[in-house]
Amino acid sequence: MKKSLVWLIVIVVVLAILYFVIKGFEPKLERGEGSGFAGFTSEGVTKIEITSPTGENDIILERDDVWEISSPIEYTADEKMVERLLKTLTDMNFVTIVSENPEKQNIFEVTEETGRDIKVYKEDELVLHFFLGKTDQSNMNTYIREAGSDKVFAVHGNLTYTFNHPIDQWRDKAIVNIPENDIQQVEVAWGDTTVVYTLIDTLWSIVQDDEYMELHQNKLFSIIRVFSPLRASGFQDEPVELDWNNPDVILDIRPLSGTEYVCRFVEKDDKQYYAKQDDSPQVFLISKYMVDKFKKKYSDYQKM
Repeated sequence: MKKSLVWLIVIVVVLAILYFVIKGFEPKLERGEGSGFAGFTSEGVTKIEITSPTGENDIILERDDVWEISSPIEYTADEKMVERLLKTLTDMNFVTIVSENPEKQNIFEVTEETGRDIKVYKEDELVLHFFLGKTDQSNMNTYIREAGSDKVFAVHGNLTYTFNHPIDQWRDKAIVNIPENDIQQVEVAWGDTTVVYTLIDTLWSIVQDDEYMELHQNKLFSIIRVFSPLRASGFQDEPVELDWNNPDVILDIRPLSGTEYVCRFVEKDDKQYYAKQDDSPQVFLISKYMVDKFKKKYSDYQKM
């Protein structure tokens, strides 16, 4: 083996040893170092306020039985979005303290005038209050500062994706939400066609006119599972004149639990439909691709 290669291996080994020795002497940063984050858990959280100096994407989330948006509109919140936010707060990984100099807080955008203001409550008690700043140059860490403290932390991850969303992304887009094992019958009607799916023991029957067949549930997953939940792509909040008595497609869903849901779809264009569930005033937007999933005839299943 050449001497130059031997020396190269020796240098690499020495550098590796030095790296791990130095890392071993680095002080470990405790979670928030005595801040409100140190003992924070998501259990019992009842309110979350997210505001910015510009007022962009401000929101207040409150929990009673379920999570609701209370400002700037009143609407049911997307539970998974809120769960991700709470998990982020609970699992926040503090990398390092980047500054304790108040004069440098503006650089990291964690002042009251530059940072996104996050407040978390349990009942009437404010348990977390911090300012979310910008990310570092790598976009792998985000700067935060707890209210009343001069310590600016770098925490792992780009937290902008968690705390800064347009209001519609926080809204629950479920048109209906029925567990797949609770569905007993689905009737799909469009034009002159009506197809009825009915669960009998472990098999599904398909009836169209006088034609009848039975299929295993696996063959109908694309239809049955979509109700858990049936999600819209957006919201139609502006008034629009629609004839809901003569829609292009109707879904009549009858769960085993007994509550019947009727969803109506009116074509908007070649990409989207308007959608509405009879028991709700909300008008949604849903992709044509999703609605077309239901428009299957008896003959389509004969090919399976």
